[in-house]
Amino acid sequence: MTELPHVLASDPTFDFHTEMLGRLIVDNLNVKHMRTIEEALKDRKDVSPADLIDVFIATLAKTEEGERLTPEQVRALSPTEKEDFAEQLVRAEDHMYRERIREEHKNEKGETVVSHRKGDISIPREENELASAYFHRVFMKFRERLFSPLTLTRRF
Repeated sequence: MTELPHVLASDPTFDFHTEMLGRLIVDNLNVKHMRTIEEALKDRKDVSPADLIDVFIATLAKTEEGERLTPEQVRALSPTEKEDFAEQLVRAEDHMYRERIREEHKNEKGETVVSHRKGDISIPREENELASAYFHRVFMKFRERLFSPLTLTRRF
């Protein structure tokens, strides 16, 4: 039985409105996007919250026509727009900071069926913490869990 983390969804997560580009459609974080994000981060020892949000915008956001944003378009977004994006991302990717509860049962064929549901918040947000800073902290911990040797061994 193989279990993969929640990062497999494919439907768009949310719409994001900008002054310059109008409505952007933000994809759900999936395995392909995680690979792209990891590639963008692999040579960077310390990535700032603002830089991490830029990577997520570049990876997940697209125009209504389905085009990914250019680096220039990402840089042109205002700090307020980027913080708004981070706030929506925090809400959309809450599996990163909530406990994951694993449940097993047997179906009518006697096969083991595994499901997961969200539990309590395991990484609370600090009072007055910016969404970008919170997402940075949460994502870095999520990334450690996702790529830890124990997790990789269990998964494959």
